Amino acid sequence: MLLIDTLVTFMQGQGRAETTLPDTCIAAETSGLLTPLILVELIAQTYAAVRGWGFIQAGKKIPIGYLVGVQKLEVFKPAQISDRLIIDVTTVGEFESFAIVEGTVSNNNDILATGKIKLWTPQEEDN
Repeated sequence: MLLIDTLVTFMQGQGRAETTLPDTCIAAETSGLLTPLILVELIAQTYAAVRGWGFIQAGKKIPIGYLVGVQKLEVFKPAQISDRLIIDVTTVGEFESFAIVEGTVSNNNDILATGKIKLWTPQEEDN
């Protein structure tokens, strides 16, 4: 389920992605609104793209990561299908295989939602 269209900016531990979700999106309600839970997934996928791009630039294999928790999600305005969504993420903490990421989803300079998520990337063991 790939939701983001483009990784727009990348710096170590932070970046920006953009997307426009179609009416066929799994998160689209009949009213044209997107279920708020999809905003968490957009933040997670943007972080994955930022992190993955960092691995590619370093010539490393991209590991699989998992969304393991949502600390906080505040939705200020609903997102709608066909909105051009901008997703910004920043890594605010890392411990061993875990990362805490803050994200913002916006449209036309209006912040739609902010959230903080926890992600886990298991370390591969050398055999």
